[in-house]
Amino acid sequence: MKLFRKPNSRFYWYDFTVRGHRYRRSTQETKLARAAKAASVKLGSVIEGTDPFPSKPSVLSDFAERFDTWIEDGRLEKKTKKFFAMAGAYSKRHPLRVCESTKSLEISPNN
Repeated sequence: MKLFRKPNSRFYWYDFTVRGHRYRRSTQETKLARAAKAASVKLGSVIEGTDPFPSKPSVLSDFAERFDTWIEDGRLEKKTKKFFAMAGAYSKRHPLRVCESTKSLEISPNN
């Protein structure tokens, strides 16, 4: 595991790889000892498999049923309900994967 400071950052960052997956994030700590402890906790949770970030990205269509219920039961204007219903139908036809670790979207191979 490597601890370092990025240019123009007051926080220490960690960088390590476990089972082919690279972990590189800020520790949100300015003191080296506290940063080392935070990075060690992260490394331990990854090795034990208790990492809070899922290894597989979630599929937005997994939340479709809950989304549809929210549209029906929500206190929304008629046009807003129609818009969200159309968006929900579109997402069922064109699935996207949400990458929790990067907060970005991946288009599935079917698109």
